[in-house]
Amino acid sequence: MLTQLTLSNIRNVSKMTLEPSSGVNLIVGASGAGKSTMLEAMHLLSTGASHRGRRYASIVRSGERELTVSGVVSSKSIMRRIGVSRDSQSKWKLSIDREPQSRLAALAGMFPLRVISADSWRVVVGEPELRRNLIDWFLFHVEQEQYPLFQYRRLLQQRNAALQQEASNRVIDAIDQNLIPTAEEVHRYRTQLVATMNCILFDQPTTTMTYKSGFGDSLYHAFEKSRGTDRKLRTTTRGPHRADLLISCYNRPAKEVLSQGQIARVATTLQLRLISLMENVAVCLDDVHAFLDEEALEGLISQIGSRQIFVTETRESSSFLKDHAQKLFHVEHGELL
Repeated sequence: MLTQLTLSNIRNVSKMTLEPSSGVNLIVGASGAGKSTMLEAMHLLSTGASHRGRRYASIVRSGERELTVSGVVSSKSIMRRIGVSRDSQSKWKLSIDREPQSRLAALAGMFPLRVISADSWRVVVGEPELRRNLIDWFLFHVEQEQYPLFQYRRLLQQRNAALQQEASNRVIDAIDQNLIPTAEEVHRYRTQLVATMNCILFDQPTTTMTYKSGFGDSLYHAFEKSRGTDRKLRTTTRGPHRADLLISCYNRPAKEVLSQGQIARVATTLQLRLISLMENVAVCLDDVHAFLDEEALEGLISQIGSRQIFVTETRESSSFLKDHAQKLFHVEHGELL
């Protein structure tokens, strides 16, 4: 749970500090006022990454060199202070209880957070990276440092660098000796999670998920077959970074048989059921009335239960939210009123 948040030099926000409640927090402001920037800061604190894209130079406030986010989080009565900063050159600094940390993996499990917004439907029909990110987000916070995703990414960078430098087969084979077992471990965690998801996530047996590994049955053989292509393209074309989670309805791709509204409901259900498997995860509903009517909002809030919730909207139009919000924050021109 987040008990205090301070952000500075992020987009249109110069500096802002808030102390949210443990329940529903309603954030109200016009478009561009800074509501989503507050949620983005929380996401940076949770994972070290933005949920709005990877162009970090554009996140740093114009005319400033560095953005900073700090917060106090509470888990099982233990208070921890987290700090994250990033400059326009994409250099990260991370601290926990004011002690510098060298790896983003240190954030795992400290402040789990999920942002659900109007474009969350893309997790069902958008690019594969969105579905990989959803699975990896869950495993990052639940399995924490046991899930070797960061190790895999580091080894993958080494392999790609070797391909770009036209290194010998001997050099690439040496990298593969460490990369392949790490990739297989990532694959094992993902397939176990998808099996669990298929058992408990959807009420209708007509909706299923199939995990595609990105390399077939054997990464060793996939690497052998793709070596020529990898050298030509100077990048690794097979592996868990190419995996996908296919969501089907009535044995056909969901995007072919479901309406836009049904796809949105499947995407929301998928995320909420994953959240239900986690402890102490906070939920952000960004511009909530852009994708939920009042009845659906009430049902969603009731499903989330007693978790910490952040809801943004352009005006106080929901009587349900006003009745249930424990704290109300007004944002205007990047400042709290």
